Amino acid sequence: MERMTSQQSKPSAVIDVGTNSVLLVVGRLDGEGQLEFLRQEIRIPRLGQGLQATGLICEDALERGIKSLGELLVVAAEYGLVPAEVQVVATAALRLASNGEQVAVRLEQATGCSLQVLPGNEEARLSHRAVAMGNPNAVAVDVGGGSTEVVWNGGDERRSIDLGAMTLSESFDGTSDSPRDSFAAASTWAREQLSDLPSGLAGDHPVALIGGSAVNLACLVKGLEQFDHTQADRVWVTTDQILSLAEDLWLEDLDQRRSRPIESERVSILPAGLLCLGLALESLAAEGGWTRTVGLSHGLLGQLLA
Repeated sequence: MERMTSQQSKPSAVIDVGTNSVLLVVGRLDGEGQLEFLRQEIRIPRLGQGLQATGLICEDALERGIKSLGELLVVAAEYGLVPAEVQVVATAALRLASNGEQVAVRLEQATGCSLQVLPGNEEARLSHRAVAMGNPNAVAVDVGGGSTEVVWNGGDERRSIDLGAMTLSESFDGTSDSPRDSFAAASTWAREQLSDLPSGLAGDHPVALIGGSAVNLACLVKGLEQFDHTQADRVWVTTDQILSLAEDLWLEDLDQRRSRPIESERVSILPAGLLCLGLALESLAAEGGWTRTVGLSHGLLGQLLA
């Protein structure tokens, strides 16, 4: 018992280096052995900016990534954790970039951390683990900047698709004089990428919507005056609502989007993120889903502490 108490008193931390954002989660086990989240911080360096066109992570994006990762390691230090003690993982951007290995080395050298690039299936499994803490039968749909992960059957079945908010936005948003035409083209292409998902998969199981697009979606649906991630957990949204919001935002200019309760750093890519979410649910024949404010980082932290 004394050994368990000692473990509970020491926080652990995970940092998820994504295509668009870098997220830190700090937590520990409480006195009853339950996972307790102590801190969550996010930075949005857009590490994958331009990746869709060039296949590379550019120097400017890398410098932003180094800065963001360094800032979050400073936050982790407030809990007595040195960089080598923080579990740092990367996802789609470093998986897909032809210079991903070099970028990983640069991030490690600049910050003193050790970074692991997760395979898509492992990313999907950890995202599902986060929502499975509340319901192991849930189907998880996690839309990131560079990929969409769908996980079901208690985490045993999963698909990782190279389709994300940033990659879809860079491929189609602004590519036509008519936003309506570019939205239609993006929808057609995204549906093709998601066509292999098992139709009717959701059935009677709850669907959890994970990632920054889902959190912003909840704030929009609740009609908040400004973005507030603390108000975004477990908000029910129908598939039709998501697709309608995706089209509305796609047709708006940036100033119009900024008047909504959206994170400023996601204003440009949120329409594409919502389109990915809505079309994934459509492909699963799901009526809708519940937004969640947990994801890969929370699942990995739970695994480490378990």
